[in-house]
Amino acid sequence: MELKIQHLRALVAVVDSGGIRAAARTLGLTQAALAKSLQSLEEAAGLPLLVRRATGITPTPAGELLLSRGRFVLHRVAGLKADLQRIRGEPGGRVSACVTAGVANLQIGLLLASFRESFPEVSVALEHAESATAIRRVQDGSVEMAIVDAAADVGEGFVVEPLATIARVPVVRRGHPILSNPTIEGLGVLRWISRGRPDSEEQARLRAAFRSAGAAPPGRVLESDPMMALSLARALDAVAVVPATSLPRVKARGFEPVEIAGFRLPSSRHVLVVLADSELAAPAQHFRDCVRRFFSGSTADQVSDAAPGA
Repeated sequence: MELKIQHLRALVAVVDSGGIRAAARTLGLTQAALAKSLQSLEEAAGLPLLVRRATGITPTPAGELLLSRGRFVLHRVAGLKADLQRIRGEPGGRVSACVTAGVANLQIGLLLASFRESFPEVSVALEHAESATAIRRVQDGSVEMAIVDAAADVGEGFVVEPLATIARVPVVRRGHPILSNPTIEGLGVLRWISRGRPDSEEQARLRAAFRSAGAAPPGRVLESDPMMALSLARALDAVAVVPATSLPRVKARGFEPVEIAGFRLPSSRHVLVVLADSELAAPAQHFRDCVRRFFSGSTADQVSDAAPGA
């Protein structure tokens, strides 16, 4: 069984794009050349790897396995090329990471600025996804590391490094009636903007916080990306949840925290995840160090354990 790098690239491109035509454009190949690469890969594997339907192309179980391992191999090859490029003294390179939306809502630009001080020529591919998806992205080699919720089921084969606990507070638009008479009951009847699905750990912890305060949890919760939370909260006169350390920026946008004695939202705990057997290139190692500093204390004005109003 002889697998070639170009065959793995063909498989990944076809699955990601959903079809031969789009994948051929991405790779700069003719459709015939791409189809031949896929045929060679299936012959080398000795198994069918793709199922072709009217709705597109999907991988078989064997294809899923090869796709996952293939992404990892391609990522390691790209890292090797970048290392050789740096040894030759050539600029460039790439670092990739996936973060949850809650992390993306922090002043992540400060982290990127810190990294670029040492590696100005290295591009950073930063994406955000739910914790489970981010972990899978690390596992299949799509990204080098992920910052996820500490409650996520990471599984075996990873190195998990605790980063920080970030306090969170509810906010509403300035002038909202709840601010003149803040009660837990009044807060519970408002519409909330949440980043999790109804069955998610995020919303379960929100309900638990209300029950711990002796009140019924919110009955109207809208799932949304945190990056859109403030806009939706303003439009719907709803409650958004933000990191406590972002309050100065949030207040500048016309929002105020709702402070109620005895009520506190659960903090958000984050961890850094990398593959246990990964050998990060120098830029990725430095990016990881920048992540540690960002969450440690050198950027304590961005992340904090302090309670709202403490």
